[in-house]
Amino acid sequence: MKRIALVLVLIILTGTMVVSAEIRTGTDSFTGGSRYTSGNYLDDEKWVGLRKIIDGDKMLYELLFSEKDLKHVKFTQDNGEIKIDNNPINSIIIKETSSMPTINSALSHIRLSATISLEQIEPIKNANRVAFRFCKTDGTTSIIILPDAVLAEWKDVINTEK
Repeated sequence: MKRIALVLVLIILTGTMVVSAEIRTGTDSFTGGSRYTSGNYLDDEKWVGLRKIIDGDKMLYELLFSEKDLKHVKFTQDNGEIKIDNNPINSIIIKETSSMPTINSALSHIRLSATISLEQIEPIKNANRVAFRFCKTDGTTSIIILPDAVLAEWKDVINTEK
């Protein structure tokens, strides 16, 4: 009986930890550009990712975010915000928002992608804390504070060269 309880406790505890995925790489067969993506589940409701795209002399960073919310709620197209350590809050441009129903008819996966400028990426290389805030159509906001393991993985993506 004690073994079963111990196994259940371990499953519950490991199920709530941040699971760090490996950095995925890919090549754009049309342009020959490279993509490096870090994607991590923060919990059962939220997923966050950073994508670095290198195409010739161009380099672009995208934030990818998804969470479950009520079916009628979506992210707005209003600019998001990024706060790195004690630096001032900066705007990040929302490129796209979408929504996809879940198996539960009352919920949906709401998603967004945003551009992170090179000027905003630079301080992340040495950051101890990175947080984001996004507005939703019901007037609430989503706040993401990157766990240390996710931030470390993002730094690896940022420092990856072609």
